[in-house]
Amino acid sequence: MTTTSGSTGEPLFIFGSKEAVEAEIETECAVLDYFGVTENDVVLSLIGLGSRRAPVFHAACGRRGVPVLPLGAWNTTSVERTLSVIERVRPTVWFGITSYVMKILDRIGPECVPRCIPAGGEQLLNYHIRKCRDREIEVYNQMGAAECGTFAVSRNKNLNRMEVIAKGVYVETVEIEAGDALVVTDLNNFAMPIVRYVTGDIVKDVRHNDDGSVKEFTVDRREDDALVLNGWRASKFDIVSKLSDYAQDFIVYIKAVGGVDTVEIVLPENCRAKEKEIIEALKEVHAEKYIVLRDGIIVPKTTTGKHKYVVDLRGLARRAAP
Repeated sequence: MTTTSGSTGEPLFIFGSKEAVEAEIETECAVLDYFGVTENDVVLSLIGLGSRRAPVFHAACGRRGVPVLPLGAWNTTSVERTLSVIERVRPTVWFGITSYVMKILDRIGPECVPRCIPAGGEQLLNYHIRKCRDREIEVYNQMGAAECGTFAVSRNKNLNRMEVIAKGVYVETVEIEAGDALVVTDLNNFAMPIVRYVTGDIVKDVRHNDDGSVKEFTVDRREDDALVLNGWRASKFDIVSKLSDYAQDFIVYIKAVGGVDTVEIVLPENCRAKEKEIIEALKEVHAEKYIVLRDGIIVPKTTTGKHKYVVDLRGLARRAAP
């Protein structure tokens, strides 16, 4: 039994049958094969040790004979300790939540860089992609859910183009107002009633297998991606993508000031020379925008450590009003 964090909704208890766990291990074996991970590699696992995926992934490494360092995230192994292990062991493949993996990458020298980073759990930013490619690191994307584990992986050249890889997970789409929503069903889990789980991802350019299930898709955005600012629609995904061309750490605060929606963008000091360029890049966001420059930015996180770059404070202001 595991629980979800509730980062995308209400926390839930998830029961997994023996058959479901076995299928997830086989899927993680397929993930290792997909990324060319062999017994000649050393895997650094920065996957949270309290997550459903961690023990399944580590079991797959054992099954494939791949050495693995199960350090987990910052709440189980300190950053300093993780850096020390990397310097001594030099792992060649890193798995973990995107933002944490990239933070660790920032702290190591060129002699310790991995050959491959299959990231996942949150949006892979342009800044991250550029950083990896500048250091000649292959970077990939992964998708998964607490209800069924990892179910899709990306190609190196197009990180939004995903291939379904899960064993015994039926992936489909349903049409909703926001577009084609991704739905996954674990066909191996006999410990719970069959649940068709809507992941919250909107996809496009879908290719199907002969049985009607999804074979490949391109990630478009999240279902809750839309922002309404002064009556105009804006995309959180687009805002974050554009700002990630300039910085790795930033926060966008949406505020209501005098009944008018405004956007406060907190960026590091080294963006000072590009303030006008950044404002111009966000010209399709129909709200007054202003930039606050600050070093030591700490991006808010969800309970699972995923970065929350856009923070909407308008509801808080309404609740606080007399």
